[in-house]
Amino acid sequence: MNSITDLINDKAEEIFPGQASTNATPAPAQDDNIIDLENYDENEIFEEKTEPEIKTEPEPEAKMEPKTEDLDNISTDSPLDLEKLKSKLYSIKDQLDAVIRLVTDGKMIANETAEEKTESAPKENPDEKIIHGVFDGEKMISEDNKEYSIPPNYASKSKLVEGDTLKLTITNNGRFIYKQIKPTERIRKVGALVKDPANDQWYVQAENKKYKVLTASITFYKSKPGDEVVFMVAKDIPNTWAAVDNIVKK
Repeated sequence: MNSITDLINDKAEEIFPGQASTNATPAPAQDDNIIDLENYDENEIFEEKTEPEIKTEPEPEAKMEPKTEDLDNISTDSPLDLEKLKSKLYSIKDQLDAVIRLVTDGKMIANETAEEKTESAPKENPDEKIIHGVFDGEKMISEDNKEYSIPPNYASKSKLVEGDTLKLTITNNGRFIYKQIKPTERIRKVGALVKDPANDQWYVQAENKKYKVLTASITFYKSKPGDEVVFMVAKDIPNTWAAVDNIVKK
Protein backbone atom coordinates (compact mmCIF):
# COMPACT_ATOMS: atom_id res chain seq x y z
CA MET A 1 0.00 0.00 0.00
CA ASN A 2 1.35 3.32 -1.07
CA SER A 3 2.09 5.85 1.59
CA ILE A 4 0.59 9.30 1.67
CA THR A 5 3.88 10.75 0.44
CA ASP A 6 3.92 8.46 -2.61
CA LEU A 7 0.35 9.43 -3.52
CA ILE A 8 1.24 13.12 -3.27
CA ASN A 9 4.29 12.61 -5.47
CA ASP A 10 2.29 10.71 -8.11
CA LYS A 11 -0.38 13.39 -8.21
CA ALA A 12 2.22 16.10 -8.54
CA GLU A 13 3.85 14.24 -11.46
CA GLU A 14 0.57 14.28 -13.32
CA ILE A 15 0.01 18.00 -12.77
CA PHE A 16 3.63 19.23 -13.07
CA PRO A 17 5.58 16.81 -15.23
CA GLY A 18 9.32 16.86 -14.44
CA GLN A 19 8.98 19.04 -11.33
CA ALA A 20 7.15 16.87 -8.83
CA SER A 21 10.26 15.10 -7.64
CA THR A 22 11.82 18.36 -6.51
CA ASN A 23 8.84 20.43 -5.35
CA ALA A 24 6.71 17.77 -3.78
CA THR A 25 9.32 16.87 -1.18
CA PRO A 26 8.92 19.13 1.77
CA ALA A 27 11.90 21.15 2.95
CA PRO A 28 13.66 20.05 6.05
CA ALA A 29 11.72 21.11 9.05
CA GLN A 30 13.14 24.09 10.90
CA ASP A 31 10.62 23.85 13.67
CA ASP A 32 11.04 21.05 16.20
CA ASN A 33 7.26 20.98 16.61
CA ILE A 34 6.53 19.72 13.00
CA ILE A 35 5.46 16.07 13.05
CA ASP A 36 7.08 13.51 10.71
CA LEU A 37 4.03 11.85 9.08
CA GLU A 38 5.94 8.72 7.93
CA ASN A 39 7.31 7.97 11.37
CA TYR A 40 4.32 9.29 13.24
CA ASP A 41 3.14 7.18 16.11
CA GLU A 42 -0.27 8.20 17.32
CA ASN A 43 0.46 6.70 20.74
CA GLU A 44 3.54 8.82 21.21
CA ILE A 45 3.10 11.71 23.61
CA PHE A 46 4.06 14.98 22.02
CA GLU A 47 5.87 17.36 24.40
CA GLU A 48 6.25 20.96 23.52
CA LYS A 49 9.82 22.11 23.92
CA THR A 50 10.34 25.37 25.64
CA GLU A 51 13.27 27.65 25.41
CA PRO A 52 15.48 27.61 28.51
CA GLU A 53 14.94 30.55 30.79
CA ILE A 54 17.75 33.05 30.60
CA LYS A 55 18.64 34.41 34.00
CA THR A 56 19.88 37.91 34.20
CA GLU A 57 22.29 38.99 36.89
CA PRO A 58 21.05 41.93 38.98
CA GLU A 59 22.88 45.12 38.33
CA PRO A 60 25.26 46.04 41.17
CA GLU A 61 24.08 48.85 43.34
CA ALA A 62 25.81 52.09 42.71
CA LYS A 63 28.09 53.12 45.56
CA MET A 64 27.24 56.40 47.14
CA GLU A 65 30.24 58.64 47.05
CA PRO A 66 30.44 61.23 49.83
CA LYS A 67 29.68 64.70 48.66
CA THR A 68 32.54 67.11 48.62
CA GLU A 69 30.57 69.61 50.62
CA ASP A 70 29.98 66.98 53.35
CA LEU A 71 33.70 66.26 53.57
CA ASP A 72 34.42 69.93 53.88
CA ASN A 73 32.20 70.10 56.97
CA ILE A 74 34.24 67.42 58.81
CA SER A 75 36.76 69.05 61.08
CA THR A 76 40.07 67.19 61.33
CA ASP A 77 42.00 69.72 63.32
CA SER A 78 39.76 70.28 66.35
CA PRO A 79 42.03 70.84 69.38
CA LEU A 80 42.03 68.18 72.10
CA ASP A 81 40.70 69.45 75.42
CA LEU A 82 43.75 68.56 77.47
CA GLU A 83 42.37 70.01 80.69
CA LYS A 84 39.28 67.78 80.59
CA LEU A 85 41.44 64.77 79.68
CA LYS A 86 43.83 65.45 82.55
CA SER A 87 40.94 65.92 84.96
CA LYS A 88 39.40 62.60 83.88
CA LEU A 89 42.70 60.73 84.24
CA TYR A 90 43.28 62.25 87.65
CA SER A 91 39.77 61.23 88.71
CA ILE A 92 40.45 57.62 87.66
CA LYS A 93 43.76 57.66 89.53
CA ASP A 94 42.02 59.04 92.62
CA GLN A 95 39.54 56.17 92.59
CA LEU A 96 42.35 53.63 92.22
CA ASP A 97 44.26 55.23 95.09
CA ALA A 98 41.17 55.01 97.28
CA VAL A 99 40.79 51.29 96.51
CA ILE A 100 44.48 50.68 97.23
CA ARG A 101 44.19 52.47 100.56
CA LEU A 102 41.19 50.38 101.50
CA VAL A 103 42.97 47.14 100.61
CA THR A 104 46.22 48.16 102.30
CA ASP A 105 44.52 49.21 105.51
CA GLY A 106 42.21 46.19 105.51
CA LYS A 107 39.14 48.34 105.04
CA MET A 108 37.21 46.33 102.50
CA ILE A 109 33.47 46.61 103.01
CA ALA A 110 33.12 43.17 104.56
CA ASN A 111 35.89 43.84 107.06
CA GLU A 112 34.51 47.27 107.90
CA THR A 113 31.06 45.82 108.59
CA ALA A 114 32.54 43.11 110.78
CA GLU A 115 34.56 45.72 112.65
CA GLU A 116 31.49 47.84 113.35
CA LYS A 117 29.67 44.83 114.74
CA THR A 118 32.49 43.82 117.05
CA GLU A 119 33.42 47.24 118.41
CA SER A 120 30.71 47.05 121.05
CA ALA A 121 32.02 43.67 122.18
CA PRO A 122 34.57 43.47 124.99
CA LYS A 123 38.08 44.37 123.83
CA GLU A 124 40.78 41.74 123.94
CA ASN A 125 43.03 44.30 125.61
CA PRO A 126 41.04 46.46 128.05
CA ASP A 127 44.01 48.82 128.38
CA GLU A 128 43.67 50.00 124.75
CA LYS A 129 41.56 53.04 124.03
CA ILE A 130 39.62 53.54 120.77
CA ILE A 131 38.77 57.07 119.62
CA HIS A 132 36.97 58.13 116.45
CA GLY A 133 37.31 61.52 114.83
CA VAL A 134 37.51 63.59 111.66
CA PHE A 135 40.65 64.91 109.97
CA ASP A 136 40.76 68.72 109.71
CA GLY A 137 43.85 69.01 107.50
CA GLU A 138 46.42 68.78 110.32
CA LYS A 139 44.84 67.03 113.30
CA MET A 140 42.05 64.63 114.22
CA ILE A 141 39.05 66.19 115.97
CA SER A 142 37.31 63.59 118.14
CA GLU A 143 33.58 63.23 118.73
CA ASP A 144 33.94 65.10 122.04
CA ASN A 145 35.80 67.92 120.21
CA LYS A 146 39.29 67.05 121.45
CA GLU A 147 42.31 67.46 119.19
CA TYR A 148 44.80 64.67 118.51
CA SER A 149 47.99 65.36 116.61
CA ILE A 150 48.72 63.30 113.50
CA PRO A 151 52.27 62.76 112.20
CA PRO A 152 52.62 64.93 109.05
CA ASN A 153 54.46 62.15 107.23
CA TYR A 154 51.54 59.76 107.82
CA ALA A 155 48.95 62.33 106.71
CA SER A 156 51.01 63.20 103.64
CA LYS A 157 51.71 59.60 102.62
CA SER A 158 48.08 58.55 103.21
CA LYS A 159 46.86 61.66 101.33
CA LEU A 160 44.30 62.44 104.00
CA VAL A 161 41.67 65.01 103.06
CA GLU A 162 39.56 67.24 105.28
CA GLY A 163 36.48 65.26 106.29
CA ASP A 164 38.08 61.78 106.32
CA THR A 165 36.90 59.68 109.27
CA LEU A 166 39.73 58.20 111.33
CA LYS A 167 40.08 55.73 114.15
CA LEU A 168 42.77 56.23 116.76
CA THR A 169 43.95 53.34 118.89
CA ILE A 170 45.97 54.30 121.96
CA THR A 171 47.82 51.23 123.18
CA ASN A 172 48.66 50.46 126.79
CA ASN A 173 52.24 51.67 126.21
CA GLY A 174 51.02 55.04 124.86
CA ARG A 175 51.47 54.37 121.15
CA PHE A 176 49.09 56.17 118.77
CA ILE A 177 47.87 54.12 115.80
CA TYR A 178 45.70 55.86 113.20
CA LYS A 179 43.54 54.25 110.55
CA GLN A 180 41.44 55.83 107.85
CA ILE A 181 38.06 54.07 108.08
CA LYS A 182 35.84 56.25 105.89
CA PRO A 183 37.35 58.45 103.16
CA THR A 184 35.27 61.45 102.18
CA GLU A 185 34.40 61.95 98.52
CA ARG A 186 37.20 63.78 96.74
CA ILE A 187 37.69 65.97 93.73
CA ARG A 188 41.00 66.56 91.99
CA LYS A 189 42.37 69.92 90.90
CA VAL A 190 45.53 71.43 89.47
CA GLY A 191 47.20 74.57 90.79
CA ALA A 192 50.48 76.40 91.33
CA LEU A 193 52.68 76.04 94.39
CA VAL A 194 53.30 79.24 96.38
CA LYS A 195 54.98 80.02 99.71
CA ASP A 196 54.15 82.74 102.20
CA PRO A 197 57.50 84.24 103.28
CA ALA A 198 55.92 85.67 106.43
CA ASN A 199 55.24 82.29 108.04
CA ASP A 200 56.82 79.81 105.57
CA GLN A 201 53.41 78.25 104.98
CA TRP A 202 53.00 76.43 101.66
CA TYR A 203 49.88 76.91 99.56
CA VAL A 204 48.40 75.70 96.32
CA GLN A 205 46.65 78.40 94.34
CA ALA A 206 43.87 77.37 91.94
CA GLU A 207 40.74 79.09 90.65
CA ASN A 208 41.47 82.28 92.63
CA LYS A 209 41.65 80.36 95.90
CA LYS A 210 44.55 79.22 98.09
CA TYR A 211 44.68 75.90 99.95
CA LYS A 212 47.17 75.05 102.69
CA VAL A 213 49.34 71.98 102.13
CA LEU A 214 51.54 70.06 104.55
CA THR A 215 55.22 70.95 104.46
CA ALA A 216 56.04 67.24 104.59
CA SER A 217 54.44 66.78 101.16
CA ILE A 218 56.50 69.61 99.63
CA THR A 219 59.69 68.34 101.23
CA PHE A 220 59.07 64.82 99.93
CA TYR A 221 58.82 66.05 96.32
CA LYS A 222 61.63 68.62 96.81
CA SER A 223 59.41 71.23 95.20
CA LYS A 224 59.80 74.96 94.81
CA PRO A 225 57.38 77.85 94.23
CA GLY A 226 55.84 77.84 90.76
CA ASP A 227 55.70 74.05 90.39
CA GLU A 228 52.43 72.58 89.15
CA VAL A 229 50.58 70.68 91.87
CA VAL A 230 47.92 68.02 91.45
CA PHE A 231 45.92 68.03 94.67
CA MET A 232 42.72 66.66 96.22
CA VAL A 233 40.05 68.33 98.33
CA ALA A 234 36.75 67.20 99.80
CA LYS A 235 33.86 67.51 97.37
CA ASP A 236 30.94 68.63 99.52
CA ILE A 237 32.48 70.64 102.36
CA PRO A 238 34.42 73.94 102.53
CA ASN A 239 38.15 73.31 102.22
CA THR A 240 41.08 75.03 103.89
CA TRP A 241 43.62 72.27 103.35
CA ALA A 242 44.52 70.17 100.34
CA ALA A 243 46.25 66.81 99.99
CA VAL A 244 49.13 66.78 97.51
CA ASP A 245 48.79 63.95 95.01
CA ASN A 246 51.63 64.78 92.64
CA ILE A 247 53.91 67.63 91.63
CA VAL A 248 55.20 68.55 88.18
CA LYS A 249 58.40 70.54 88.49
CA LYS A 250 58.86 73.60 86.30
